Amino acid sequence: MAKRRLTQQQRRLIARKQGETRERAQSATNTQPGDDETSDTQDEQNGLVISHYGRYLDVENEAGELYRCTLRQNLELPVCGDRVIFRTGEEKAGVVTALMPRSNELIRSSVHRREKPAAANIDQMLVIAAPPPQFSPGLIDRYLVAAQAMQVAAIIVVNKSDLLSDTEKADVEQELAVYRRIGYIALYTHTRSEQGVSPLFSLMADKNSILVGSSGVGKTSLVNRLLPDLALTTGEVSHATGKGRHTTTATTLYHLPHGGNLIDSPGVREFALWHLPLESIVAGFLEFQPFLGQCQFNDCRHDQEPGCALRAAVDQGEITQRRFDSFHRIVNTSRIEQ
Repeated sequence: MAKRRLTQQQRRLIARKQGETRERAQSATNTQPGDDETSDTQDEQNGLVISHYGRYLDVENEAGELYRCTLRQNLELPVCGDRVIFRTGEEKAGVVTALMPRSNELIRSSVHRREKPAAANIDQMLVIAAPPPQFSPGLIDRYLVAAQAMQVAAIIVVNKSDLLSDTEKADVEQELAVYRRIGYIALYTHTRSEQGVSPLFSLMADKNSILVGSSGVGKTSLVNRLLPDLALTTGEVSHATGKGRHTTTATTLYHLPHGGNLIDSPGVREFALWHLPLESIVAGFLEFQPFLGQCQFNDCRHDQEPGCALRAAVDQGEITQRRFDSFHRIVNTSRIEQ
């Protein structure tokens, strides 16, 4: 059933009630033992969304207890990583009553240009790539643009590195050298041993990290190696299509033993950026920054306009042709209405 449309007055009323709920929960947090409290306030707790399955959410309270929660009507759907206020019930059940403000959110756009948040309150994005099914610099570029728009750090991780031939590794290393020159951290991992993922441990400490990438790049295998007690189901690359199979069906947050959280998200075949304006896409290519504002025309779209500083930088070898072409592919497949 589609969610019914709300009037502007109804939206304001819902927002005011959520604000009152947040203030009441904050007041309860500051209440000292022995103070007079209402039963409603006593039932409300701060929570962290661990995962969601359709109309149900797994919410963890500050004591580390999990509650299977439903959502109060007309409340925006929380996503993994959200901070919420929820009211507890019997047998570890509850109802989410308010959504706390987000510091950022990862938006996923479908081929039908439907946009929805996939995760929230992220510190860094781990962009996972792998030779099987395919090492795709274009998909990496899209995730790097999204990370920059969210104002979070991005790290490029080439998984299944033990499967690379010398020739394949040389080709991958040539691409990674471009990203490293821009300023990104790029590293290799594999899951044959704990040492294969050890480069990630220090980078993830005390941060909220999210794993993103196409299907079949081994994100779930990485999670299993980082958290061996989970024993999550993994899949192989399809021999018929050469594409990865989805094994993670719900975005889920896991606590890391060395501090920090890891969010594992389902793999994608495509990652669209319909929701970003041209300025955000340009800003997502860090090597463009020194040349912005130097074009002949203020409204330059960095395509065929004369006097484009970015095109001149490509001609001079300061921006690679591959990345410049990638920028145009993203722009030409995104919703740019200016």
